[in-house]
Amino acid sequence: MNWTLAQLRAKVRELTGQRSTSQLSDADLTDKINDFYCNVFPDEIELPELKGFYSFSTVQGDGEYALPSTVLRIKKPITIDDGDGDAVARLGFWNDENAFFTEYPDDASAGQNAPLDLLQYGSKLYLRPIPDGVYTVKAAAVQRPAALVEGTDTVINPKWGPAIAYGTAIQMFIDQKDSAGADELTGIYQVHLNSIGRKHLQQLSALRSVPSF
Repeated sequence: MNWTLAQLRAKVRELTGQRSTSQLSDADLTDKINDFYCNVFPDEIELPELKGFYSFSTVQGDGEYALPSTVLRIKKPITIDDGDGDAVARLGFWNDENAFFTEYPDDASAGQNAPLDLLQYGSKLYLRPIPDGVYTVKAAAVQRPAALVEGTDTVINPKWGPAIAYGTAIQMFIDQKDSAGADELTGIYQVHLNSIGRKHLQQLSALRSVPSF
C-alpha cells in the first residue's frame, strides 16, 4: 500500500500511545515525522531512489558555499574542472572540520589557487585553497526527500512506510528519555530496514543477471 502522511501519523500515534491531538497535535507530529523522514532516514540505509549528483560553480576568492535544501549530503567521488579543457581532478573530501581547519587555519594562509580539498560541515561546503578562478565542482549526493505536507502526501517508496513510522516513534521516545520504549521498537525497526535493503539487493541482482550483447 502507499503510505500517506495521515497513515504515518496514525501508526506513530499507535506506537507511542499518543493517540489524541490533545497529547500531541497533528502539526507537531508532522514535524517529527518530516524531521526523521527528511534528515535521519536517508542516513540510516542506502536508498537508490535518493542517489544523485550535485554541482556548483565557484567564485574567485570565495571558499564557502551553501548546499541547497534539496541536498542532504555529498559523497565521493568529488571532481573539479576549470572549464578550459584540462583534465578533471579529484578533490580530497573532509568531514572533520577540526582537522580541515588545522590543515587550513585561515583564509590568508590558504591563499588562492586551484582547490585541492573540500569540507562539508552541516549545510556548508568549504574549498581550500580558496579558488583563484571559476571552477565546476561535481559530487555524488544524497538528495533530501520533499517534506510531507498534506494528509494524502505519500512517501517516495511505500516500502519505506513502516520503517519511517517506527523510526519516528523511536526518536520520540529518545527525546522523552524513555529508553525502554525506544528499545522495545528497535528490533522491529531493524527488521524493516533489513527488508528494504534486501529489496534493493534483489533489484541489483536482477539487473546484473541480464546479459548484454
